[in-house]
Formats: sequence, structure tokens, C-alpha cells
Amino acid sequence: LSKMTAVRMQKLNDIGFKFNPGGVRGFHPGYLTWEQRMDQLREYKAKHGHLHIPVTDPKIGEFVSRQRAEYIKMNAGKQSSLNESRLKDLTDLGFIFRVNIEDRIVPEGKKSWDERFEELLEFKATYGHTL
Repeated sequence: LSKMTAVRMQKLNDIGFKFNPGGVRGFHPGYLTWEQRMDQLREYKAKHGHLHIPVTDPKIGEFVSRQRAEYIKMNAGKQSSLNESRLKDLTDLGFIFRVNIEDRIVPEGKKSWDERFEELLEFKATYGHTL
């Protein structure tokens, strides 16, 4: 039994596969071409002045996470959808392939893991448990 993953769907999309050729009801058209994804990255950079994109970003976070994973596979000599041309596209734009935990950007209005952990410690001190 094969499972259709986001990476597999993106690979099909990249070769022009039509997921919804006849307008089948219930199809979610969330898979974009490489060029469309690059446009999203350019828009993000123009708006925010950087490409420190959190993987939690609702518009492009999954794509960012996938490219980072593909970069690791490529560097390890494993099969990857990230080819030299795409690597150059991302590198020329200033894409961040490796992110240190300390450097991760927390989306506005959300607390970081460390802040939540401090709250948990306070809760435990007050109530004596973490349930």
C-alpha cells in the first residue's frame, strides 16, 4: 500500500500532472509549480526583508521544510528532488537551508518553546504536576 505524501504530490505537480483534470469536487489545489513557489519566496523576502521563514508559516512553511529536507538528502548523496538548478535558484535568493534552534523565528502572537516551557515550570511549581 503506497501513501501519497506531499513530496510525491509535489513531484507529480512539477512534471505537470493534473490532479483535478475534470473539476472533481473536493480537490484542494494547494500544490504549486516550482516557479510559483519561487514567486512566493520572493514575495516573502520583499515583505519581510529576509528568508528566515518558519516552517509554521501557513502559506509556504511546508515548502520551506521540504526544501531543507531535500538539501540534507542531496548533501548526503541520496536521491533528492533538489537538483543543481533549483539549488542555485534558492541560493541566489538567499534561502536559509540550515536553521539553528536558537535562530528560529516565532510567528507573531505565538510563544516560543522556551517561553511555554517556563510556563510549564511555573504551573508545576504551583500545582505540583504537569498533567
